[in-house]
This record gives sequence, C-alpha cells and structure tokens, in this order.
Amino acid sequence: MLSGNQDSIDEKLVENFNQRDLILTAGIGAGLYTAVETTHVETKEIVNVPFGVPGFWLKAMCANKHVTAEIKEKDRAILGYLADIQLEQHDNDFGFDLIFKFDKNSYFNNTELKKSFAMKQ
Repeated sequence: MLSGNQDSIDEKLVENFNQRDLILTAGIGAGLYTAVETTHVETKEIVNVPFGVPGFWLKAMCANKHVTAEIKEKDRAILGYLADIQLEQHDNDFGFDLIFKFDKNSYFNNTELKKSFAMKQ
C-alpha cells in the first residue's frame, strides 16, 4: 500500500511475488520486463500532505512508456483519484487480481475496481 504506512507491507506477499518473478523472468516471461523511469516530484506538491505522494499512481503510469500510451486525456482526471493499487495472488495458478482503490469522486460510485489476470505455467 502506498499510504506511507510501513506496517501495511505484507512480507509474505512480497516473498511470494519475488518467487513468481524469478520463475517468470527465467521462463515464460524472460525478457519482457524493462526498467521503470520516473520523473522527480516537486517539493511544493507534497507540503501539508500527511503521508504518501499526491498523484503518485497517475505520475507512475504516465512515466511508463507502455502504460502512458493507453492513458487518454479524459482518463487523467479520474486517475488523479487513484489512491492505491493492491495485488492479490491466486493460489491455484500464477494469476493475480489487481484492486484499484479510488478516493471518493464524482466520476463513479464504487471506490474499488478489480481486474483479474489468469496465467498458467
């Protein structure tokens, strides 16, 4: 979770992710991962913010050349409300769910959207 709360890190989830990453990068997904480049954050953007980085997810997505190509101008306002992205790994395969958590906004009522990805080894 990118809320700035260090206690929210699930060490077991991180270890499981690292193990799957080794399997995928050595086999099925070898060579598919690239480095992520990010831009710097202006200090004035984070003044008076108790924790986290305002607009972090929008900035991170726009900084990735593969993701930014899919983000349309009308998406930017909505993605500005994106507060967190959580990963839940499937137990029965190498798939996972991405859970997008939004702050309350005027675009939609649900504050949580879920996308599932199924991957077989």
